[in-house]
Amino acid sequence: MYKILLISQNFYPELGSGANRLKNIYKELNMMGMNVSALTTEPSYPEAKLFEEGSPYWNDQEMNENDHIHRLNTFVSKEKTAFFWRILYYTELFLRVRHYLRKHQHHYDVIYVTTPNIFMPWSVMASGKKLRHKSLLEVRDLWPDSVFALGKFTGFPFRQLLKKAETNMYEYFAAIVVNNRSFAHHIQSVTDEAPEITYVPNSLVKEEMQYSEDRPYSVIYSGNAGYAQDIDLLCEVCTKLKNHGVDVTLIPYGVHAKALKTRLQEEQFANVTVLDHMTREESLNEMAKHHVSLSIMNQQDVFMNVLPGKIIDSFGAGVPVVTNLAGETAHIIESNKAGFSMENAGSEEITEAILTILREPEVYQKHAFKLAESFTWEKNAEDLIRVIRGVNTRHG
Repeated sequence: MYKILLISQNFYPELGSGANRLKNIYKELNMMGMNVSALTTEPSYPEAKLFEEGSPYWNDQEMNENDHIHRLNTFVSKEKTAFFWRILYYTELFLRVRHYLRKHQHHYDVIYVTTPNIFMPWSVMASGKKLRHKSLLEVRDLWPDSVFALGKFTGFPFRQLLKKAETNMYEYFAAIVVNNRSFAHHIQSVTDEAPEITYVPNSLVKEEMQYSEDRPYSVIYSGNAGYAQDIDLLCEVCTKLKNHGVDVTLIPYGVHAKALKTRLQEEQFANVTVLDHMTREESLNEMAKHHVSLSIMNQQDVFMNVLPGKIIDSFGAGVPVVTNLAGETAHIIESNKAGFSMENAGSEEITEAILTILREPEVYQKHAFKLAESFTWEKNAEDLIRVIRGVNTRHG
């Protein structure tokens, strides 16, 4: 039985595809005979007050009673947004993870660390050659390109230093897991000798899949409203759908969620209903009531080639997707007739795609639901087991 330490900032019971992904990886690996521990932080995303004692988000009793989940307390709040405090928080987190590894690394056969954030992998790398051959990196974000896309740290010498740090990170680890195939191409392009890279997409557990025949003609946007999402384009689509008498449900969270809600109230979108963030089960149930799911991203290359978890969630509810994404996501959606994916599409194209689905929704719904069968953790956990065994064999 392999002993694995899973290191991630995002974890149960936080919201978002990252926390849900790591929770499922943790549970699936344990069910397949691994002895998995988790090192994470106190939950605070999208806001810490959601996770106070008695909160409905602590809804997995097995996880709540698990004594192999270690949560790091920090003096600096993770919720502070000013640049100085963010750097101070990440520095403290780096030191605390590093301290934990120095004390306990000998207990584990494999270290499975995730990014974002980048300070988690750096804390492993700080151990030098000691951990190199038994450490595995999961990449869910192309850092620092995603930071550059937001206009930060773009000047000399920051860009060169950060790109060099990126290359060093990829080359340090014995193996890499990515949740998007385009990430593998990127990693190979910036390294001289990339380690083995395995694609494990965001997925569902089979019990989360549900299909409803009876649903109103409506559209849903559920998920992050952050830096990577195009909120202006989303509002433009809502306006055009209002002109066609189509209702829209929004369940936003993230840094721009409050501004989005304020804008919708001020501009009086009569066709839009905004719901507060909810548990994953409630969110999936709400999604299953709609005919179309929207995923609208910021039109930067680094954001265009991703496969958001909410798209997989939509498939699992038999809800076709309309998005402005490119690359693998576009191919998956279009080739399986599970909706429409149009690179850099504007509001007019997105609205027309939605109306096309609403003219014959049953056809697209069945294709979307069938496609979800390819994205289950029961299936993808086998690839993780293979990678972990490979790392452990090389280390041993």
